[in-house]
This record gives sequence, structure tokens and C-alpha cells, in this order.
Amino acid sequence: MEVLEQLNQTMEIQQYSGDTKKAYNYYINKFLEKNKPNQEKINEYLCGLSKKGFAPSTVNIARSSLIYFFKTIEKPITIKIPKVKRDTTLPKPINREVIVKLIQNTKNHKHKVLIGLLYSSGLRLAEVIKVEWNDLDFSNKTVRVNKGKGRKDRISILSSLVIKHLKDYKEKRVNKENKY
Repeated sequence: MEVLEQLNQTMEIQQYSGDTKKAYNYYINKFLEKNKPNQEKINEYLCGLSKKGFAPSTVNIARSSLIYFFKTIEKPITIKIPKVKRDTTLPKPINREVIVKLIQNTKNHKHKVLIGLLYSSGLRLAEVIKVEWNDLDFSNKTVRVNKGKGRKDRISILSSLVIKHLKDYKEKRVNKENKY
């Protein structure tokens, strides 16, 4: 069995997310295209990513993929790669007026509801896509996120306006299945 197939099977067994598998495969393939696996080449590769101006989070993903690869498949190499220090800055919130204009200028009712839900609840796009009607609790103004980032469940809040839009949308829908 090819080494990368074996790696993908291992990630599948360990239930890595699709995005993680995709990123790991990308960085491992890029590394193996030009390098023979050894400690010096790993350091050169990661240093090269830093010098090219890649963000610390990107370099750390490449680092994690190589560590995973060598611990899982190529056991003889001992990995001694320091993590790249990341800046800790708070995200800049989007101005409320911008969101209101975005929602007002959106013609599709479903898209309006999705934008409102994203903004008011703080859910990630991938989490909003998985929301089902039974995850919404209008009386408590909450939404349950099942298997969100890191396969963790959590509860988030819903604004009164989003609840109103969700109820309106549910009334007008043709397809009355569980997912919205």
C-alpha cells in the first residue's frame, strides 16, 4: 500500500475532519515532492514557508501535518520542530450597519435568514449549514450546534429578529423537511 494511502486510512480511522485531511495531504505532498525525509529538510521546508511570508497558523498546519506523517508512517525520524508563535489579536467586528445593509440587499429569503443567523449567533458557516429545525429552541432563544468545530456540541443564542425571520421562512417554505 502506498504511504499516502496508508496515511489517509489512518486519518479516516481517527475521524479527522475533511479539511484537516485535505490540508495534511497538501503539505505532506508538497514536502515529499522535493525532499527526502530527515530533520534538516523538515526544518528547511518550514523555514522556507516562514520566509515566503506564510502566516504562522499556516506554518503550524504544515508542521502538524509533517509531525503526524512521521509519527504515523515514517517512525525513524524524531520530530523536534518548535511551534511558530502566533500573534494574539481579537477579530475586528463587522459594523452593525454593514450587516443590516447586507441583509436588506439580499433578495433570497433563505440567504437573509442564514446571514442573520451567522451574525446574531456567532456560528461558523459549516455549523449553520448543519442546523436542523429541531436544533432551534425559540422559547429559550437558543440554537444547538451538533458536532461543531472539534466535533463538540454547544449552545448559542438567537436574537428575537432572527427568530421572527426563521418562523417567517418556515411558514413560506415549500419543502417542509427537517433541515432548513
